[in-house]
Amino acid sequence: LNEHKIYKSSGINAEYGQAEHPYCLASSTDITYVVVECPMYRHIRVINIPETCDHLVNKSLDYTIPATVHSDKVDTLVTYDEAELGCPIIWAHDKDFLPEIWIYDYDEPVRKVDTDFVLREIHNRTDFNFSHSVSEVSCLAEPQTWETMNLTWNRDNYQPCFTESEDKLTKTESDRKYQILNSTGKNMVVLANYKANYTFQLTVLDPATSYCNLNTKFAVWIVDAPNSSDLGIIVLFLSCFVMLGLLGLSYLRYKGNILSKANMVLQS
Repeated sequence: LNEHKIYKSSGINAEYGQAEHPYCLASSTDITYVVVECPMYRHIRVINIPETCDHLVNKSLDYTIPATVHSDKVDTLVTYDEAELGCPIIWAHDKDFLPEIWIYDYDEPVRKVDTDFVLREIHNRTDFNFSHSVSEVSCLAEPQTWETMNLTWNRDNYQPCFTESEDKLTKTESDRKYQILNSTGKNMVVLANYKANYTFQLTVLDPATSYCNLNTKFAVWIVDAPNSSDLGIIVLFLSCFVMLGLLGLSYLRYKGNILSKANMVLQS
């Protein structure tokens, strides 16, 4: 190239030049090079993360995941990384959850993400689910899941389930919970109805969203509910209360039958 210019835009570099033919001075060829890449300053953020953690009663952000809700069935201490996660989002135990995500260039918001994304609980907590099944979101083929993608799920291998496949969905596949989320869809995350701490990794799946692999991490805490251990005590107490009530009703019925028979004997 005896002459070249480079044009840069957000995510696309275009290089233009002229190459001279070695045997024909009158001939020249225009060559354009296009390199698609991700700007280093582009990233995503989850909106509504508190700026400070002063609202939390317990100043220590470390917590323990009980063995009953951990995939390895062991109590797991989590050291909270405030520098990476920021402060946790405080969420009500009786509300389904769906994060709002924006694309940023440096500290400037660019646009809201309204395409498909997924969440993964990075500490292997298992006590959350999704509000809608595969059939309820109208999938035509078996959708991808974290189990089938082996933790390598991203924009490079994403396949939506809304194109009809030769293999029809079985009832088991149709009833399975749909793991993909979208701000414009109806699927949401169903969190625990007791105190719980979640740390999610969010990955944008739709390759049309950006040339970048967009990921972020954030935390969601349920604090306005009983502890999971307290729930066990409450259930035990209610079970005992119901049992005593049934015993009381049985005794009253038995006593009523005895008195009825006694009155019949006296009358005869």
